[in-house]
Amino acid sequence: MTGMRSGRLSPHYWALGAALLVAALVVLASSPAIALTATLPDTDRPHIQYGNWAFGLDDPASDGWEIASRTTGATTSFSFRGTSVTWKTVTYDGGGITDIYLDGKKVSSFDGYSNTGSTIYDVTGFSKKGLKDKRHTLTLVVSGLKHPGTFGDIFTISDRFIVKGKTIEENSPKIAYDGWIGKANRNAEGGFYRESTSQTLSARCGSFRGSNEINLITAAGPTRGMATVRARNTSTNIVDTEQTVDLNSSAVDWQHVVPISVDSTKTYVLEVTSADGAPVVFDGCNGNVVATIN
Repeated sequence: MTGMRSGRLSPHYWALGAALLVAALVVLASSPAIALTATLPDTDRPHIQYGNWAFGLDDPASDGWEIASRTTGATTSFSFRGTSVTWKTVTYDGGGITDIYLDGKKVSSFDGYSNTGSTIYDVTGFSKKGLKDKRHTLTLVVSGLKHPGTFGDIFTISDRFIVKGKTIEENSPKIAYDGWIGKANRNAEGGFYRESTSQTLSARCGSFRGSNEINLITAAGPTRGMATVRARNTSTNIVDTEQTVDLNSSAVDWQHVVPISVDSTKTYVLEVTSADGAPVVFDGCNGNVVATIN
């Protein structure tokens, strides 16, 4: 993925300092004693991605983070109850055009391009008042289009939503990314988890190195089915290990651990999708953490 013309980098390389830290961690990770064995919850921005969306550290943004995608058709869906809603974003010379849907109907498009030479924050991408006081869904779709006549990129960037004067940050479980829906359950890691029925759009976490095993934290139960779990080598972008696991069981088992065997000398990102269309839970992952992926 290429960097943005304004000097903002792509979602995988948001800051030079972070990139240098990642490089240092990968070198140090050749010693398992140096790598940090940790559990990464589903809300961990530096280490988690959903579908085609990547969190990005950006100090001027609300809460210091935002999320972005440049993949045509990638979606963000925010469900809320109230009479008004506002979507906050940023503009710069790599911003693309975002299509906006309210309750399934296209209501607007937003051009994220700015020719000021710098990033503009706290921009209102969409706002609507006078809605019926009931449940609504606001959906953002990456159009793949950009401002006519420009040489910028096509990124959609989401900073936060506002409902009833309350800010909902981009990592809230109330926001779904490419179908990865957040839900609450007191038995899940941290009280929240995400689930999806997609067989192609994965939840990812990492990076890991220095151990022969990485663990997916998920859930088993009577409503679960088959899941595909992969360990992707970050150096080659090739899946080194893939296995299909049966998560269907008569009893519900939260924080169910699925171990994946890997080569301890290589660096991996763990991925999970549904294998049969049944909802699969992503509740986090565990292993020797050596780098961020965002």
